Amino acid sequence: MKSTAMKLTTFFLLLLLMPMLSLGQRSKSRIPYSKQGFTPELTTYDLQLFNLNYNSMMYWYGTAMEIDSLYQMEKLKVTYYAKITGIQAQSYETLAEIYANKQAIEKAIATEKDEEIKQLKQRNRRLIITNTALTLGITAVAVSTIYFAIL
Repeated sequence: MKSTAMKLTTFFLLLLLMPMLSLGQRSKSRIPYSKQGFTPELTTYDLQLFNLNYNSMMYWYGTAMEIDSLYQMEKLKVTYYAKITGIQAQSYETLAEIYANKQAIEKAIATEKDEEIKQLKQRNRRLIITNTALTLGITAVAVSTIYFAIL
């Protein structure tokens, strides 16, 4: 029990000494701390690091703004498309899925229409053949009736 309390006390004292250790580090500035005013002069390394951080921050800010503007434009396009067509969608993926479904439905309708056209053509051929046969048959019966009536 005593050793655990001693370890915790030692750890706590070392933890309290950590800020003092960081205060004892030397400044990277070329001017001694006692001669500095409230704003220390930055070294070349500090300036480069600051510029790198600033440029990186500005690059990512610009990139984020471009991405946000593209997102807003996409959202606006989807909204206007929904207003024009009446199709409610939240993204391009949904619109693409709806378009694919529409294409599949149109293809199925076209296939069904082609089948019906083929069946109608077959019925039409049969009707033409039947009508031709009946016309020739009735004409032959009429001619033979007239022939037998005269003779």
